Order: sequence, then structure tokens, then C-alpha cells
Amino acid sequence: ELRAAVYLNEFIVKNPNWMKTCVDKLAGMHEALHEHKAEELANVLGMSDEREPRFVEIIDQHEAEGVIKYLTGMLMIDASSTPATYALVRVGRRIGEIVVMCLKDYFHEPRPSQVCPAIVPMVDPPITPSFPAGHSLQSYLMVKLVAEARRPRDPKAPDTRVQPEMRGYRAQRIAENR
Repeated sequence: ELRAAVYLNEFIVKNPNWMKTCVDKLAGMHEALHEHKAEELANVLGMSDEREPRFVEIIDQHEAEGVIKYLTGMLMIDASSTPATYALVRVGRRIGEIVVMCLKDYFHEPRPSQVCPAIVPMVDPPITPSFPAGHSLQSYLMVKLVAEARRPRDPKAPDTRVQPEMRGYRAQRIAENR
């Protein structure tokens, strides 16, 4: 993951306007969030039925390592059998973390539990702003990188990918759990 600093520096040097580009792309989503805040909060409250069945999964995904294990486990990516893809996932997580923290600092959106006291998170939320969603952004970035690496592959037919829709499902599940 420390190697991510080198790649992030290269990205920033080659894309000096990356932050403005991201803010411009997210501005519409941020406006929509404000316009539909009551609906969004109601959706979060409506998901409370899922808390108990997903309890272990949510607790496991609370930390970055849990998210990585959740993605790499199902996709059969590990440091020994797919070292380059595994490194790509770790670098993606770290770069995603830095990008999302810069964006959170820009948008300064309060967390749902700060706006609606009826929302009681299963884990203590961090003190960082809520938009954009960090676990979601990182998860989607990691699965995008895995897709670009054309992983996972079927060992009997190495030129084909195994269940490409599984990557998106995993990222969506992590986003919902948060």
C-alpha cells in the first residue's frame, strides 16, 4: 500500500486538476442528496431490517482490511497466487482513501446519524464528513481495477473472466452495509 504514494504522485503530476474534475462530477450528486435528503434518510431507516442478518458482515467490513478480505476472498485474489492483482487492490484502496478524504473535506456533508437521531449506526462512525461515501468509493475503485486486470480468470480458459457481475455486487453490498 505504501507504493500507492508513488502512483498517486504520478497521477497528481499528470492530472493537476483532478480535484476540480472530481468535484465537478460529484456536484450534481451532492445537490441531489440535499434535494432528496428526507428520502435518503428514510431509506437508511428502512434498511434497519437488514442489520441483524448482516451483523457479522458489517462488523467485518468496518475496517479497511475487512473490506479487502471481502472483495479478494470471493474473487480468489491473494498475495501468493495473484500477487500483481493483490497489490493493485491494495494500491487502489490507499489511493481511494486519499481521494475520498480530499473530497469529504471539500463537501463537508454531515453523517446521517448527525442529521437524524433515529439512525443508530452499528459501529461508531468516524468523525469525517459523509460525502462521498468512502467505503463505497474505495470498493468501486478496487473492483474497477480488478476488472481492468481482467480478473478473476477461469483457469481452464484464461482469456475469460469468471462472473464479472460478482465484482459489482460485492462493491454494492459494501456500500449498502455502510
